[in-house]
Amino acid sequence: MHTRNPLRSLAFLCCFAALLSWLAGCGAGKLLLNRETVAKLSYTPSSEHRIIFFEKLFTYDQSGKQRETTHQIVRVGQNANALSPALVVHDNTIDKLLEFEARVIHSDGDVETFSSSDLTNFNLSNSRQIAERYLKSAYVKEKITPGDLIETVWVHECTLPQLGIQFSLSELDYSAENISCSIEVRVGDTLQYLVANDNLTPSRKDTLGMKTFTFKWKSYAQPSHKRHELEKTNRAPALYAVRGPQSWRSYGDWYADLLASKLQAGSEVAKAAHDIADSKSTAKEKLDAIFEYCQRNVRYELVALAQGEIIPNHVDATFARKYGDCKDYSSLMHAMARSVGVKTDLALCYRGRGREFFDEMPVSQFNHLILHFEDNGRHYWYDGTNRVGLSGVTTFDLVNARALVIEKEHSRLATIQESADNLLSITGALRGNASNGLSGDVTIEFRNQFAIDFFWLDFQTNHEKMTTYLTETLQEILNEDIIVQHLAWKSEKSNFSITATCEFPNCVTSLQGNSYTGISRVLPALLPREQGTAERNLTFYFPYYNRVSLDLTLADFMIFGQPEPAKLQLKYELPVGPFDASTRTNFHSRLDSVLNSFSVAHKLTHRPS
Repeated sequence: MHTRNPLRSLAFLCCFAALLSWLAGCGAGKLLLNRETVAKLSYTPSSEHRIIFFEKLFTYDQSGKQRETTHQIVRVGQNANALSPALVVHDNTIDKLLEFEARVIHSDGDVETFSSSDLTNFNLSNSRQIAERYLKSAYVKEKITPGDLIETVWVHECTLPQLGIQFSLSELDYSAENISCSIEVRVGDTLQYLVANDNLTPSRKDTLGMKTFTFKWKSYAQPSHKRHELEKTNRAPALYAVRGPQSWRSYGDWYADLLASKLQAGSEVAKAAHDIADSKSTAKEKLDAIFEYCQRNVRYELVALAQGEIIPNHVDATFARKYGDCKDYSSLMHAMARSVGVKTDLALCYRGRGREFFDEMPVSQFNHLILHFEDNGRHYWYDGTNRVGLSGVTTFDLVNARALVIEKEHSRLATIQESADNLLSITGALRGNASNGLSGDVTIEFRNQFAIDFFWLDFQTNHEKMTTYLTETLQEILNEDIIVQHLAWKSEKSNFSITATCEFPNCVTSLQGNSYTGISRVLPALLPREQGTAERNLTFYFPYYNRVSLDLTLADFMIFGQPEPAKLQLKYELPVGPFDASTRTNFHSRLDSVLNSFSVAHKLTHRPS
């Protein structure tokens, strides 16, 4: 699924004030800055690569089509050898490249200029996608050195303006200054906008029947610190905007009309649907059977032709060739369900946790299409893309995601709920060993939504790669130092389980004749470390398994004062987010309670033989 975010260029652009005297004779094109404009630029000298000018313009051409112009200048820093000599721009059927100009001003005074005729195409089709999507590049002939500047401008036609406007400062390759984004609106029209992660009000200029709103940032420093693990992923200042009175209902109507001709099933699709579903009694049983057929018989392959990032292929074509992407799976299931009288709705969503969704801005914030089904007040979500997923539930990365249910004149936002059957269960028996560790057999069971990704991998991956992946999974979610000596796995209905013979090294501390251990020493990766105040204030979601049951027996030990074999036990359920100021405090209160039990060090004594 394609979200029409303006893609950042991979070009490395540079220009500096000491060479302004050359600009008059640099062969500048009509899109490049003139000498007077460049002369007014001020920026902070830096040894790092730095964007000293960035401008994005959303305008209309003479025929009324909407255009997006991106213009940037980056001054090359000291590490010039690490820069690619390629100036790269994207081109596809959603954002159609119309114009391209670039100019390189080298520090030795030489100037190279480029236009659209200098670009060479690199088609993005590969073994998993067939696409009319390209990277186009021009190559700088002379060596790029510190102090060089290259200026680049590219213009795209926005072929589906209903998707709205999005611009995030995270798209910038480097820290930047003199940043602006301008949106042209016809007089009489409105501009809906939201500035995320910042407080910013646009200026307005009225000329020749147009209103131009300009948003400016004096500077933006790309974060030098690693993103806090519970922090949202789209944390940079960003602009979301749409021209006119668009609402989620009108957005849904537009998308429904866009897809209508693609969803008319022919006789072969209808016959297959009846063959699959007629023996079933209830609407959900019929839909479950169709879901099972589609995910088993249609392989995943992106076919992004003729705006295929947004528009699915015709359901008859998908059925005939037996491959497609999320849009094709969902559209085919929708058409087959409709053929047997089951009412379903397509639903747009964003796959990937940690991203903030803005309900108040009816613009494309989606990268995925699934199917929604309501039955007696219960909501079910079908995602055939997973190939071996579970009927009625999505993968865990869609839990609590916002989805736009597409129903003509009734499109609305909904939340994809978490399944109450999710669970990570860890059981086993461990014994002490000579290296101050614990060894033995453990069983790790992933239930329901937690299991779907493993079903897919088990279906797609050979034994050797699966063994490696599962070993790395245990290191990631339990203990990075775990030593796996033997490993087996099985998929069964809605559960995926791993049985492992393993060692947890250096997790038992001996002191004055006693031994000490605890869950946080054996399984330190099960939960995040305690959060400081600043990190707590940034918490947006919980990227760990949130429903856990732990029961490990330490056969060689007794907890001091108790005759039974020692046990490490913990059971908890935590919310997954997204959190706001009103829910964040409650989340941390519950997490703190779990961490208190998680961090306890148990005093152990050896059991008699």
